[in-house]
Amino acid sequence: MNQLIVGIGNPQEKYVETYHNVGRWCVDSLAGGDTFETKKTAKCEMVAKGEVILAKSLIPMNLSGQAVKQAMAYTNIGPEAVTVIHDDTDLALGTYKVQTGRGSGGHHGVDSVFQHLGTKNIRRVRLGVRPGRWQTKEANDFVLKKVKAEDREMIYTMFEEVRDILDIPE
Repeated sequence: MNQLIVGIGNPQEKYVETYHNVGRWCVDSLAGGDTFETKKTAKCEMVAKGEVILAKSLIPMNLSGQAVKQAMAYTNIGPEAVTVIHDDTDLALGTYKVQTGRGSGGHHGVDSVFQHLGTKNIRRVRLGVRPGRWQTKEANDFVLKKVKAEDREMIYTMFEEVRDILDIPE
């Protein structure tokens, strides 16, 4: 059975290396340098890795549900085979959780996915982006900042762990 794995974030250049964009960044890492093709009808870019289709949303984070829904229609993959990867400020930097059927935790991109798909029963990989030095800060104070150099290694290690649990071919 095919899987659809969608990284959500903000596609604009100024957000590429921000904490809020690690979902898209993770999917880039999972693609291992393979070239994404733009699927405008699906509002995303896609690349196949065996039976896994990796996709990155091409629309703003808070509208992510439109991209996920259209990618599902384009690939003819149902919600039971969809995984959405996104940042999570409730988790410490470098940690992650894989969950299904849980609430959004206030993440507007995830809210959009739930709204457009009409279900919360979607597998999600929640990527922790809260550095210890920002434990007392509000998420809005740091998620749109460029990832600090000292945080990159933890993020890349997390991506490799996600590759293993999702069984993505290299």
